[in-house]
This record gives sequence, C-alpha cells and structure tokens, in this order.
Amino acid sequence: MKLARILLVSLVVLAIAQPARSQSPGDRSFSWNNPVIYHVLTDRFENGDPTNDNAYGRGLDGSGNPYESGPESFFGGDLRGLTSRVNSGYLDSLGVNVIWITAPYEQVHGFVSSADGRHQAYPYHGYWPLDFTQIDANWGSEADFAAFVDACHARGIRVLIDVVLNHPGYATTVDMAEFDFGGLADSTDWHTWRPGPSESWADYQGRFVDFEGSDSTWIDWWGPDWIRAGLPGYGGCGDDDQTTCLSYLPDFRTDSATPATLPTFLSNKWTPDELQRERESLDSFFARTKLGRTPRNHLIKWLTDWVRKYGVDGFRIDTAKHVELPAWSVLKNQAQAALRAYRADHPDALNDARDFWMLGEVYGYNAVDPTPTEYFDNGFDALLNFGFTSIADASNAELDFTYGVMADAITASDEFGIVSFVSNHDVGLMSRERLRDGAVRLMLAPGGVAIYYGDEIGRRETTGLSDAGIASRSPMDWSAADKPMLEWWRMLGQFRQNHPALASGEHELLSNEPYTFMRTLRRGTMEDVVVAVLGAEGRTRLHVAKAFPDDAIVRDAVSGATAFVSFGYVTIQADPSGVILLELSAR
Repeated sequence: MKLARILLVSLVVLAIAQPARSQSPGDRSFSWNNPVIYHVLTDRFENGDPTNDNAYGRGLDGSGNPYESGPESFFGGDLRGLTSRVNSGYLDSLGVNVIWITAPYEQVHGFVSSADGRHQAYPYHGYWPLDFTQIDANWGSEADFAAFVDACHARGIRVLIDVVLNHPGYATTVDMAEFDFGGLADSTDWHTWRPGPSESWADYQGRFVDFEGSDSTWIDWWGPDWIRAGLPGYGGCGDDDQTTCLSYLPDFRTDSATPATLPTFLSNKWTPDELQRERESLDSFFARTKLGRTPRNHLIKWLTDWVRKYGVDGFRIDTAKHVELPAWSVLKNQAQAALRAYRADHPDALNDARDFWMLGEVYGYNAVDPTPTEYFDNGFDALLNFGFTSIADASNAELDFTYGVMADAITASDEFGIVSFVSNHDVGLMSRERLRDGAVRLMLAPGGVAIYYGDEIGRRETTGLSDAGIASRSPMDWSAADKPMLEWWRMLGQFRQNHPALASGEHELLSNEPYTFMRTLRRGTMEDVVVAVLGAEGRTRLHVAKAFPDDAIVRDAVSGATAFVSFGYVTIQADPSGVILLELSAR
C-alpha cells in the first residue's frame, strides 16, 4: 500500500460555494461501488400525514391526554413526508442515489424511561421491534411504504432499510395490557400516572411492572425458546457479544438450533385471518428453503418479506457484531432470492449487477485498521467507517494518509467496501463550525459516503442532553435551513455523483502545498480523472500533467471557472473556500 504521504499545508478556509451543474437521474449509471447515501430517521424528517402522529396511543395517556413531549418522543415524520421530498427532487439535488431509512416494521407500542429518567422513551428510531410482519402505523400504511419505494426507484434511488436481528424491543406496560403478557401490576393508574415532586419517569417501570412475577404470564411474551431476558421462565443473558442483552434489551436466540413455534403474544395479536396467512406463508418459506424452524430463520423470513413484497434494495444491519456470523450469510442469501423473485414479478424494476446489498454496523470499526474479512466473507458488501468521524480535525497529512489507505484497499479487492460519515445517530453531530470542511473531506472520500439528515442544512442538535446520539436526532427545521450550506452540499454531491473515480479510483498525491491529489479510474473503455485542491489562495498554478493532457479544457466545479492546460499546468482563480475541484470541461 502507498502509505508514505507527507504533507505540510494549511487547513481549508470555509466559504459559500456555487452549485455545480447537475444531471438528471436517468443520465447516471448506478453502481454499489459509489453509493451516496442519505441516512434519515423517518420520524424526524417531515410530517406528511398528521393523522398518524399518535398511532397506538403513543404520546397519550390512557385517558387520551398528551404526555409532556421529550427528545425521545415521536415527532410525526412519516413515509408520506419522505415521499414528498423524494418526488420534489430534493435527494437528486444532493447527488444521492441511496436512501437509508428507519426500520419500517411495527415497534413496541409503549415507552420506557429515558436514560436520565426525565421523560418517556419511545421507539421512534426503529430499534425496538414488536412485529416484523406489520408496518408501524406512526410511519404510515403498507400503501405508503410501497409508494415511497416506487418513488425512489422512479428517480434511480435505491432503498436501504435498517434491520435488527439481535433483539426485540422492551416489554412495555401498553403492550402487556394489549397482548396479555408479563407482570403488569393490578393497578388502575398505570396508564395515567405522572411523576410527583420527588419522582421521575425512572420510577415508572418499577412501580407498575413485576419483573419477578410468575413464569406463565411472562412466557406468553416471546417465550424462552425465542429470547434471553433474565425474566421468570427465561434464561439469563450471557457475557459475550453474541449472548449479551445489549442495553438491557432481550436477546434473540439466533444461535439456537431448536425449532420454535410462534410466540404467544403474536398469535394473540394477529386476527384469525392474519394468523392463518402467516402460518401458510411460513410453511411455504420453510418448505422452499429447507431451513429449520428456528427463531433466527423465522426472523430472516420476516425481514426478507419486505424485499420480496416491495423490492427493497438492501439492508443496513444494526449491531452486526452481536449476532453470530453465519446468520448474516443466511440472511444475505435469502434476501438475494427474495429480490430476484420480486424482479421476476416486476420486470420493469431497477436491476443492478449485485442482486442485494448489505451494509454492516460493526461499532467502532476504522477502515485504516486491518480489514475484518470475516464480515465480507459472511454476506456483507460494506461496513460503516466509524474512524472517519474525526477527519475534519485532522491535518491534511493525516487526511491524505487516510485517503490513500482507503483507496488502496478498495482498488485491491472487489470484496472490500466502506461507507464513511462525519455525523451519525449514535456518535453525534459534527461541529457545525467545521461542517463545511467536513463536507468537503467526506464527499472526496474513497468508498461510499453517508450524509446524515440535516447536515446539509446545518441542523442543530437538541440541547441539554448528555447523550450525543440522542442529541443528534433533532427534527428537521426546514424554516431555519442554512441555504448557503445546502448549496455547498449540493455542489459536492453532484460532483461526486458525476465522478466514480472519487469512490473507486487510485489516489495519488500531486502536491503538498496547496494540498493537491488526483483520483483515476480506468475500467474497460471508461476513464474518469479528477483533481482536488484544498487550501488554495487567489490565482493558483497547478501541475496537472498526470491528470489532463495539454490543450484540454478543465472546469472547477466550485467556482465554475474554466482554463486550458498548457505545458502540464493550469491556472485557476480559487474560490474563497480554498477548494478547487477540477474535471474535464464538457465544452
């Protein structure tokens, strides 16, 4: 690998940029080698249907009175709101070709106390599943989900849904009462109680739930064949990654080879017709796949049904290191089969060289470290690159080293994929003061990139919270959008989408000062070359002989200026940002 990269340059001076020329979605060929992902929490984006804001009574007590809203409440964003922005071309303008959304399936209906005990915590994020076969009503209907996927596909945008295979959601009082399981206390005020002067919501569960109750009532939940939970009648949680109860959530027994019947609460939840249809569907799945009727394979069937029915293009896998590796291979194989079946029934569907794409969250993974090949050997196409989050504060020498290592790994193997980001729903928002610089460095990164919703408009975090992840999940405030910031991201996104060399090309340093590099991609008859400069000032003379031939006309995507290449050099008046992005001009 080309690891020796020494640079002495100044950091980028930030300024407002002009938008680059854009292409229509149909003008670009899609490749999973260059995903520009928009990562959005559905509930925090746009409210397209206010009638579903309190689905299942969320946010309301048993008398229909609203609880005080907290940062972990539902805020009303839904699939119709997302679809409206897709149809408006908002994602196209950012160069986005993949959208990663909250898991759409039904979440627990009730709440638990927040980490600090000050408010209720609801499953607005999609990580507390209740029923994998139903869409969560807070986000809309099955028709809404189908319309959303179809709208994305019509614009050449692939759809990733978040997937949770490691755990279901917590047992909440609302679910216990509705589905008749657990240790709900015999009290008339569990559904209307509010903390008194010396109390908080942290007192709620202990007051109204008997976690030491009888085996029979708790077994009517998921049951001991399905989960570890440390509850009466259940096995305890383990102390390794695969058997721990992460954040005190029940742990699915994905390692179990024991056949399991449907959980009692689901049999009670579904109507007789729904129960009959699901039993027949499960029989068909297990007969077709020859898989055992284990908890893991039930879950895999339910998850891949979203692919088979709607044409979902990929999964973002939550908590990947907390499930044994062979499970992911089975999930990938069944998802591929489901997508092929969908395409056979929908001959006009989007069709890519890779049938199905899986992006894994291996928390803390850094692409500069040795590659964890076991994930790529077990169904994953790419991993989230947590190591990139500090890159805006790194020196240009460190940045170039990172770029070089990433590009070398990508060009060396088709089996290696990474998706970098600067903000995230778990690690928090990048400093708003450094966000323009972070945007540049992200959108020039090798591999895939993920734009966290709201970074493009300078969305502010929720204040007063010690948890950076939760603070990063504030609703979009469209009225307070930083429009110059939005145009900056649009220019960068369009440039990236127009140049696959940024994602998949060879990286080469051209100059230490100003920091200048080129990316080159040659594949068959296709050739793409770009030159990027950070830290330029005024009229800047660049040696670009390795990138562009003499007499070529090059264009700076930032300023819009054009110039001839002469004797291997080009002179460009740098935009005040100090960023120059050179491409061959179409003129």
